[in-house]
Amino acid sequence: MSLPRSVQPPATAEVLSALRAAVQEVAEMSLCSYTEPCDRAAFEEAWRLSLPTAPVTPPTPEELAVITAAGLSQPPAPGDVWYATAVDFSGPFSGEVAIVLTRSLTLELYRSFAGMNLDENPSEFEIRDFAAEFANVVCGSWLTKHYTQLKFDLAAPTVDVLLPDPSAPAAGFNDLAAHLYIKINDIPVQVTFAPRVQRAAAGM
Repeated sequence: MSLPRSVQPPATAEVLSALRAAVQEVAEMSLCSYTEPCDRAAFEEAWRLSLPTAPVTPPTPEELAVITAAGLSQPPAPGDVWYATAVDFSGPFSGEVAIVLTRSLTLELYRSFAGMNLDENPSEFEIRDFAAEFANVVCGSWLTKHYTQLKFDLAAPTVDVLLPDPSAPAAGFNDLAAHLYIKINDIPVQVTFAPRVQRAAAGM
């Protein structure tokens, strides 16, 4: 007879540290980009500045102070949209890795990856597909490097375009989800790890 038991994912802090390293490696080694740490405040400020209603006039000294405090030397332009990518994985523990990043950053990374000039414009499908692949590679790199003896299956990544909203993007994850924030080429990115408790058979 066998009874189900819970298989718990590794500690959240451990996962976030490993995911941060995976993002840095993919961005810097594969996409010739640079990364640096940031926090939730910087991400939310970048989100606010990208809204269509964001001011297009030069910022006031007060607004400039907020932008500078958030470390946004090159904030997203008003009207820039954001992609919400997600990759489901299953194995000894299961969950989802999601990345929220701007379209303009995705385009910049894609051009670097494909060796394109600034005047070359890939299709919207190609840009979204690259956003999905970026999340897929980050998730795969994290699992492969840190759990070399374990087998995981990755589902096809998904990409959604986030609608403009004054508030930061809703998490839409379970209570176990945790976020990290990192800047790629000065643009803040949100990375989420959302574990799922799964049931496994235990001999008895």
